[in-house]
Amino acid sequence: MRNAIYSGILGLVVGILIGVYGIAPDTDVVVAGSEKEETFRESDIKELVASAERKQKILIGTSNLDSPYFAAGAGICRFLKRSMEKHGITCLVENTSGSAFNIINILRADGAGRLTMGVAQSRWLNHAYADDKEFQDQPANDELRAIFTMHSEPLTVVARAGSGIKTITDLKGKRVNIGNPGSVQRDAMNVLMAELGWDTSIFAAVSELDPHANATGGIADNRLNASAELCEDKVDAVVFAESNPNPYIREASIFCDIVLVDVSGPAVDKLVAEHYYYVATTIPGGTYQGTPDDTKTFGAVATLMSSLFVEHDVIYEAIKAVFENFDEFKALHPAFENLTKEVMVNEGIQVPLHGGADKYLREVKLR
Repeated sequence: MRNAIYSGILGLVVGILIGVYGIAPDTDVVVAGSEKEETFRESDIKELVASAERKQKILIGTSNLDSPYFAAGAGICRFLKRSMEKHGITCLVENTSGSAFNIINILRADGAGRLTMGVAQSRWLNHAYADDKEFQDQPANDELRAIFTMHSEPLTVVARAGSGIKTITDLKGKRVNIGNPGSVQRDAMNVLMAELGWDTSIFAAVSELDPHANATGGIADNRLNASAELCEDKVDAVVFAESNPNPYIREASIFCDIVLVDVSGPAVDKLVAEHYYYVATTIPGGTYQGTPDDTKTFGAVATLMSSLFVEHDVIYEAIKAVFENFDEFKALHPAFENLTKEVMVNEGIQVPLHGGADKYLREVKLR
């Protein structure tokens, strides 16, 4: 730290000397006041200044520590560190409350925000960019930019085996946990019900538990959460909307027999066609115990995003670091296992692509 401060002061002093007094190139400059005096030539000073200008500290907003969001952010920082001598970028990752926090705290032209990059769900990113009044009463942010998309976060409907539920229409007349108000799973379920022309009266009973509530210890010690409700026959189906494999669904599959409910058909096709921040997706068979078959559904996608005002070079180096270490990136979290570069830069992009990302993708012929 002391050396960094010293170098900064040195650069400022030398800049004044050169600008005001016109010191000629390769003139020796003596700086006193430290434990020993040091002599620098102007060429050395210019290299020090250039090196300081190259160094940048960036911060990536993610989510909880076991999430794919955090895995992605930590991986990017790890990859950037390997080539730091070339680009001078120091990368830090912050675990946050997730999409909304990351979007609100991204750097802005007015100086607000502190995140250089962040991971956010595509639906919320679209709301924030388009100012459609659905994003936490925040003003529109047309400075948001995408870098690439990642894994899907599908609507995952889990039913208890023996409940008679195989497809989404089988939920009629059943006891369903549709998620707590304001949650991503409730949001996705509301969109689907609207497309189907349903309201909650179509169910025999509705609960609004957070699927993650009090999940520490989970079903094993009978704490209240949606998975426990399912296995104790208090509800017939539970709705999730996040990446798979999901630890809470896995927990349920251990304590009782479950089925994954097919969420497909004309209504879903229409929904995906009209809302480009959603994609049709498939949960692979075998993801959970007792679920050998693929399950069709739809959902949002996680997106690495930034701001128009973040320098192109920073984003260029970030996407380059990921794509040049792609196999290692995919191994960071089970949700990344089936990622492909082509899909990540061509599907689910819901705000303009950052110029730095565009530059790299054109260089490697992915655009």
